[in-house]
Amino acid sequence: MEHEGSSHQYFDVTHILRQIFAGSVKITRYIEGIILWLAFMLFVLWCTLHFAHVNGIIRDMDNNTCIGDLIQSHNLTKSHRIIKIYVEGIISSNLDVDSEYASTFNDSQVFAYSKEKGFLYLTSSMKEELDIKMLTIKIPWSHECFSETSIFHTYMMALLVGYDTFMLNQFVRYGNASGVMYSVSDQEMYNLGFAEKKYLEKEELTEWDSILWSKLSIVVQYVITVCLVHFLLKHTQTNALRLILSLQRFSIQGLQLPFLRSSIFCNLFNCLIFLPVMKGVVMYLGQQMFDDQRLSFLLCGLLWIFQIFMVMCSNTSTTKNYLPWFVHSYCILFLIYVRNYPFGYTYLSCAVLHLCILHLLLHFWNSCEHQHYLNHPFVAQRRQPEHVLVIRLRQPDVIL
Repeated sequence: MEHEGSSHQYFDVTHILRQIFAGSVKITRYIEGIILWLAFMLFVLWCTLHFAHVNGIIRDMDNNTCIGDLIQSHNLTKSHRIIKIYVEGIISSNLDVDSEYASTFNDSQVFAYSKEKGFLYLTSSMKEELDIKMLTIKIPWSHECFSETSIFHTYMMALLVGYDTFMLNQFVRYGNASGVMYSVSDQEMYNLGFAEKKYLEKEELTEWDSILWSKLSIVVQYVITVCLVHFLLKHTQTNALRLILSLQRFSIQGLQLPFLRSSIFCNLFNCLIFLPVMKGVVMYLGQQMFDDQRLSFLLCGLLWIFQIFMVMCSNTSTTKNYLPWFVHSYCILFLIYVRNYPFGYTYLSCAVLHLCILHLLLHFWNSCEHQHYLNHPFVAQRRQPEHVLVIRLRQPDVIL
């Protein structure tokens, strides 16, 4: 028997879920602020490194660089067809060579340069037979070449950015925008001939039609890439919906197993058809980025994420009208930088681009889309007091 004075405890489950959801929005706002701060810091780092190591080389191609003076000081002769520079890392310099951690924490980088690409493919025995000598130079991470601008750049290059872009621009000026550089650590080969038109261009564009075409060509290539990515995403979602409808039909109508197999294989075949198209998009964009397939894949992945957000999360007119303009403007500015500076800090600028667009997506979600989600009729109906789910906990009866 229940006691008359027994109290009842009520728990509003919907209210608890709303509090959890509101807390997640607070977390996304904190994440938005952190991403904005990281994007600003990387943007400042990118600007300082670009004006110190890239823009300065373009303006002063006639004079030699620090690496060039270092090469000339080692009695370079005509028989030296390969120049190998060993940059000792900040961690490797503090470890003993015979230490067991020397190979694990080896952050040193090796770069090889040659006027001819074929010399870099020769083995040691073939080099001895052909009397091809290699000049090896070892420099520490704290060398004056890395600290000629500021000590901050020295630590950033040693710990975060790396020396690939710095050595590329140094060899571009040393070899007069010719030759090949090979990064032994990353196993990447760079053709310095891409910089010939950009860094050694004597004739400037004076006609307005030439200037307009050089800028509009980047916009046209970007529009083609966006349309192809949107086409792939649309057909991928269509195939996914067809598969879902087929599974629902199989479960409701109780069709036989061969029908399910045929529908799954049909959708799988339709998805595999678009793999060559996707590869073609990446290769097309990579040709506009001087055969950098990795950078083009990162940009295509970013556009794919943006298209998914527009399809699944974009419901308000503010997001639909303003967010695409911001995203496309950022991407076009990034492509203009890549086209004008083929050996600039492209991956650092790509990281800034990803952070900026991620900040935009979170900002529009927190400002527009979240409130629209809460004002949705289905969610608003769940928020009304008469539809609140109440769980009643009964206390045990008191035995008199």
